Parts: sequence; C-alpha cells; structure tokens
Amino acid sequence: MKKIVSSLLFLLGIEGFSNTCNFTNDPDPFLDRVIKKIQAEKRSNDIFCDRDSIKMAYYTIENEDYNANIGVAIKATPTTTNDEFKKEFYKKFNEYKNFFTKVDTKNLGKAPLPDKEIVRFYVQFPDEKSIIIIGKYEYDLKTKEYQMIANSKAKEYFDKLNLFEPLAIKVSYSDDGHIF
Repeated sequence: MKKIVSSLLFLLGIEGFSNTCNFTNDPDPFLDRVIKKIQAEKRSNDIFCDRDSIKMAYYTIENEDYNANIGVAIKATPTTTNDEFKKEFYKKFNEYKNFFTKVDTKNLGKAPLPDKEIVRFYVQFPDEKSIIIIGKYEYDLKTKEYQMIANSKAKEYFDKLNLFEPLAIKVSYSDDGHIF
C-alpha cells in the first residue's frame, strides 16, 4: 500500500506551525459556546493549532462574510497508509460535519450568528509542525447549502483515492488562500 506521506507530501510540500497552542482569549458569546462544547466533549486535542499558536476555533472574514471556523487535525505518521488516512478522515468528517448545529444559539444577546459555519480539515504529522491542507466543509447560513472546498493542489491524489465520493457532498477545488 502506498503511504500518504510519499504521495501527498511530494505534491504539496510541508508547512510549519507551532505546537504550543491555546484557544482565543475573550471570545464572543457564540464562539465561547463553541469552545466550551469542544472542551466539554474532550475534543481539544482534535483542534488544529494555527501558525499563530491559536487553536482554530475562531472567526475569519472572507469577502463580507463573518465566518465561524473550527479546524480539525487528522493525525498521520510516515507509515500511515491511504486506507488508514481515509478511515480517519471519514471518522473525523462524520464527527464534525454537524458540529455547529449542536451549539446552543439561544440567549446570545446582541451577538450575531456567523454567515458561514466552517470545519477545516488538515493532515498533521507527529512533529505537530508539518501539515497538509485537505480543505473546508462549509454551511452557508444565508443559502442553507453545504459544500466542500478542497485543496486543488491535491485534486489528483484525492480523486485517485475517491476521498470525497462516499460523502455524497458537493465538492469544488481551489488553491486560493481562503481554503487555508
């Protein structure tokens, strides 16, 4: 079996990130509930640590959208096979695809809800500094549509694995910075 590292790293290279990580300070009421839900479900170790040493449970602004994001790290080693990677990706995808729907949105005061709820997926290696971006699964609260926007640099690899086919979701590819 081919290893994920040998195929995908060759395509994408590796990005470096820090391994000392905390959730953002002073979140608004909605984001505070997101973080508390992650912590209550003991999922903090699943949450990706970005290059600013912040666990990815925060807002981003894209165009004029104010988007809530969580980043999910899928752990891999140099010996992880494609089948092992797919199994772990499907497991994490199913655990997190509806994460935001389970967050209590009652009594938030004047805090607005986000325009989009985004779950980002990353492959993370044992040093916790090397990552590969898979993409983001987003729910647009305005259009009520879900879609996966995957890393176009890995399209050939993802197609070869039929990675997204079993998920029966709309998938598009991008290499724009917004998938990161």
